Amino acid sequence: MAPPLVVDPAALDKAGSEVVTAGEGLGSVISTLIATLSGCSGMAGDDPAGIEVGHTYDNSAAKLVQAMLATRNGLCGVGFGVRMSALNYSLAEAHSNVSGHDGALSTPAVPGPMSSVSVPSSVGSGIGAPAGWGWVAPYIGMIWPTADSGKLRAAAAAWTAAGTQFGLAEIMGTGARWEPFAPNRFQKAQP
Repeated sequence: MAPPLVVDPAALDKAGSEVVTAGEGLGSVISTLIATLSGCSGMAGDDPAGIEVGHTYDNSAAKLVQAMLATRNGLCGVGFGVRMSALNYSLAEAHSNVSGHDGALSTPAVPGPMSSVSVPSSVGSGIGAPAGWGWVAPYIGMIWPTADSGKLRAAAAAWTAAGTQFGLAEIMGTGARWEPFAPNRFQKAQP
């Protein structure tokens, strides 16, 4: 017969709490990203090329932010589930203790989901053409690009920072040793 599985409810609760904290940290990253992007609305301009690029960007950005929200909410949900498992283990231990000492954990707070956020449109009036452009434009046959390169750079930096933070969260979350279960308890049963 295999040895019993021994669970440390406090360690399991701590692990779940760390997962919730990681999810909430990603929520801060998303909030910072959206705040920065809100200052970049209209960055692609309103010339034909800017409109085409802007609509493509807007569609991709909205999907990526939704995926980021799902990741954040998923982590918080998994962490809460782990914490509830720890609570159940601790309640089982407390109720099976004949000495009457109650060592049960307290019920964890439910992490609230982060609601959907919208990414501001990158299409809009950007920087206008220079003075006198209207006089020469018919002879050149070109359109003056109205994108705002400063806003484009700020948006690029915000996306890079958010991606870096998400990557670091993954590395930090998977690099630590997780020990809510007593070591060496998973052994093969002897035939």
